[in-house]
Amino acid sequence: MECCFCGHWLPDDSKFCQYCGKRIELPQKSGSELANSPTDNQPKDNPVKQEIIPEYEALPFHFEPQFQGNLPIILQCVSLKKESGTEQVVLSCGFKSLSPRSITAMQVDVLCYNIWQEPVGRLSGNSTYDYSDLHVTRDDVFGGDRLIPLPDSATRSVDVQVRRIAFDDGTIMERDGDSVPVLTQEKLINVFDNNHTLVDEYRAKTNNKARYAPHKTNHYWFCTCGAVNHQEEERCHMCGLAANDAFSAFSRDALLLSIKAKQEKETEERRIQEEKEAEKRRLLREKEEQERQRLAEKKEQDNKRATIVFLIMTGVAAFLSLFFFIIKPASTYQKATQMLTEREYKEAYNLFSSLGKYRDSTELAWEALYQEASGLLREGQYKEAGDYFATLDNYKDSAELAQKAYYSYVTELVDLGKLHEAYEAYTGKLPNDREAQKLAFEAEYQYAVDCFEAELYEDAAAAFGNVREYEDSSKKETESLYMWAEQEFANGSYEKAHEVFAQIDGYKDSNRQSQEAYYQYGIELLNREEYLPAQSVFEALDNYRDSRTQLREAKYHYAVALLTEKQYESAVPVFEELGRYKDSYNQWLTAMYAYVTEHYNNKDQTTYEYLLALKKNGFKDSAQLYKDLYTWTIKLVSVTTSDRDYTTLLRSVDRNTDFLRFVFKLNGGPPGESITLSHTVFWPNGGIVRENWYWENMHRGDTCVCQWDNGPYSDSSTAWAGILTVKVYNKTTGEYLGEGSVKLT
Repeated sequence: MECCFCGHWLPDDSKFCQYCGKRIELPQKSGSELANSPTDNQPKDNPVKQEIIPEYEALPFHFEPQFQGNLPIILQCVSLKKESGTEQVVLSCGFKSLSPRSITAMQVDVLCYNIWQEPVGRLSGNSTYDYSDLHVTRDDVFGGDRLIPLPDSATRSVDVQVRRIAFDDGTIMERDGDSVPVLTQEKLINVFDNNHTLVDEYRAKTNNKARYAPHKTNHYWFCTCGAVNHQEEERCHMCGLAANDAFSAFSRDALLLSIKAKQEKETEERRIQEEKEAEKRRLLREKEEQERQRLAEKKEQDNKRATIVFLIMTGVAAFLSLFFFIIKPASTYQKATQMLTEREYKEAYNLFSSLGKYRDSTELAWEALYQEASGLLREGQYKEAGDYFATLDNYKDSAELAQKAYYSYVTELVDLGKLHEAYEAYTGKLPNDREAQKLAFEAEYQYAVDCFEAELYEDAAAAFGNVREYEDSSKKETESLYMWAEQEFANGSYEKAHEVFAQIDGYKDSNRQSQEAYYQYGIELLNREEYLPAQSVFEALDNYRDSRTQLREAKYHYAVALLTEKQYESAVPVFEELGRYKDSYNQWLTAMYAYVTEHYNNKDQTTYEYLLALKKNGFKDSAQLYKDLYTWTIKLVSVTTSDRDYTTLLRSVDRNTDFLRFVFKLNGGPPGESITLSHTVFWPNGGIVRENWYWENMHRGDTCVCQWDNGPYSDSSTAWAGILTVKVYNKTTGEYLGEGSVKLT
């Protein structure tokens, strides 16, 4: 069948024209079916009277667009249809206005012929039909929605001619002249044999909207953009291109010469640029050579200076070597020998030590230190003497003298009542001397007894522990620890008391005392608001007294503190674990809600999980928040006429553009989930096309592209102006997600 709006032939089962987008098929239900079928809200036994919508069958009839004499009208298309059942034949005509003035009415003559081209009838009123109450402006296509009943059902062809038109200023224009066929404009790419270089050059000389080859008729000229202009119009009313420019530039030879001139100019510019680059490289090489020579001269001068400096440094080094290795050591050796002779043993030792292996300095240094230690031993300075003899190790009888000096030192400390110091001196200096050991152990034991009697239980326990194998020190150590733990408990040092009681597990009631001390320590931590360590204490105590209750209390206060500090993610699992303890359930919901309001974005996985829980529990406005964040939506981000441009958002485009693209961005949706999208195109003439291809497995942030690679219209003579809209839906649910529109001018 034929589209009554643009004249293109289409498959018989078409509902929309694939060229202009206009709906061309009426509802398929017959009148009888509509009259007998009840509505959803009306019982079958009480039918509601409904409008009967007739069905039509398209009759074969070929028609080519025509200029209507001198009238500014193109008869775009003519189609014949036959009503099913009644055999009534109707006529549908599509017109296009070329008038700068608004047309308010139009009268047409219609002559009818049968299949043998014999007249079979005329329209009533002397074969005329009036199109009244029109508001048609330039380039508008109209009339296709009117069905004109014809008088004879045998009609199979018609002759339609516009007789007159009326304008909005009240004037009437009568027809003068015959109908002339409208020649289809050829595309530039076809005229120039797919030579894109010629097309680009022509556009450069005219404008970038050029798509068609310009041509003229008696009354009109066709612009490269596809618009029809009156002969007297010097510029295209659509794109503004001058007629003279459109036709003067349309010469293959002239375009080839222009392209050749540009290429020669580019070649010359490249040659000049290459010469400039070559000159730059020459100057750079000269500069590099000059720099190389300068560096070579500088290197030669530096080598001369380095030779002089080397000779000077060699002389200085020779002098210093002579001084430090010969002159100075000899002087120091002589001075140290004099000190040794004068019994200044300490100073002599230091000087001989500084000489290292010079001559016999090492042996003389040992001798000087030996003499110093011997003098200290005679003077009763036992510790210092012992330390010096210990340093000398096996020199002469230094080892024996060191033992003698240290033993005398331990004995002296015992005599002075410094029992603990005597023990420490023994352990550090005489670990293998049995006599000294007995003396030291007795001193430490007596020191421990004195500490115990003075209630210095910590010191007593340490001292008894030092001599644990001596007499009853082990028992006394345990008792001292017990008394020390009780002392700490009484002083409120519960943590220390717990540690000490734990050391003597099984002694008297130490186990119970240890648990009680640890329990009191946990209570103390709670009072100090140290909830985390308090949890560890009560967890360790398990069933002791009300430790489990105290554990829940510690966790509760810990979670409240986290909530106060806005550490919502840490607070949530604690409140959730506590369940219905106190107001933990409400606090759990509050913590999740606070996190959501602070991290209100649809990319955060935790926000999504919390909102699911909040929505399930009906907390505040969580259901609305969930809907606001995770409802799928579509936003138009780009409308372009360039296949390389994905960012420009045009509000209007030329309806004859070679390329058109809509770019949408998908927003919303739960994290990680995907969706399949469908879309429907709403054309300016009322046509609706539901596309049968989909955007599958789309995620948040993905872009969806809907484009026409050859422009929205394939023929400029059938291009409708108006709003082109693309609406996007959830394919699974059919839910509307958003849309984008552009004005076709």
